[in-house]
Amino acid sequence: MRHLLTLACLLLATATLADESDFDFSSLGAKKALRDYKKAIVKDEKFQAQKQKLLDEEGAKAAKKTRDAYIASLKKLLKQSMQAGNLDEANKINAAIKKLAMPNQGDQGRAKFMGSRSTDILIGKWRVKNSHGFDGMFEFYPDGRVNDNSRWELKDTRIIIRHPTGHWDSFDYPLNQKIVSGDGHAGPDSIRAKKIEQE
Repeated sequence: MRHLLTLACLLLATATLADESDFDFSSLGAKKALRDYKKAIVKDEKFQAQKQKLLDEEGAKAAKKTRDAYIASLKKLLKQSMQAGNLDEANKINAAIKKLAMPNQGDQGRAKFMGSRSTDILIGKWRVKNSHGFDGMFEFYPDGRVNDNSRWELKDTRIIIRHPTGHWDSFDYPLNQKIVSGDGHAGPDSIRAKKIEQE
């Protein structure tokens, strides 16, 4: 991920500077200023990668805590169902506990349980702006596509949008409104999105 972000920052630098040939300086001072600028961009991208890693870790911990609490509740209900002789319900609860206990299955199960409402909100066209001056349209599809080349995925408590350039954006999950903000390669709290209502 960090390598992708480093590549992304270099692409961003190139885009920001237009054509490198336009900045083919001959003076040492101008060359140094250009090198310093590129180094600063790389440093900024590394900082964002580290921050995203921390956010992912915190999200994973929160998801595990929620899942563990749900499993504990189900175990109590399993015992009650067995004591009541309701074996059919006990079998269903036991199967759910086993599925939730499997690695990565808990979050997928939560996404399936919670995601219908949130995914319905996500799917469609959104007007997106970020602090780097981007102002455009993201169209989210149920199969994980965004526009033609980008992809979205649910990861812990975040919806991550990955772009072919190596850039990324993210929103908190589950979505509960049609105007959202999030983090991205442009920085923390750097992106705003508003869903475009269908005519």
